[in-house]
Amino acid sequence: MSIIEPDQGISRKNVVVGNAPQPMEASLLQMELEAHGIESIQDGEFTVAVDPLLSNAIGGVRVLVAAADEAAAREVLAEFYRKRREDEAALEFTCPACGEEEALPVERSPVFWMMMVLSLGVLALIPWDRYKCPKCGHRWR
Repeated sequence: MSIIEPDQGISRKNVVVGNAPQPMEASLLQMELEAHGIESIQDGEFTVAVDPLLSNAIGGVRVLVAAADEAAAREVLAEFYRKRREDEAALEFTCPACGEEEALPVERSPVFWMMMVLSLGVLALIPWDRYKCPKCGHRWR
């Protein structure tokens, strides 16, 4: 269960378990793995730091772990991403004005939908409010 040092290059004993578009996000993945006792290194962080536009070209910043820790690392990161998706979904329905967590979708009248059809969808280009807070009445997209 030896992991190479970053200055030794990439070894076949290490496997990629995650990647991120920026070094900061890859560091979050590393911290999550470290919290579960799994050592990891980053590959490509300096290239992306120098020229962020190269991130897509090189596959982002890769997070590598020892081959022996691969299964545990993938499980940890899967749980990390699942929690992250749940948190983001909860924020979508949270009122930005008062913090109420039970936002309601804005109801559209049949006249609105008729106008949408008659305008051949041009009205869909307007950024309409999608949610309304039942507590304070604030509307947001």
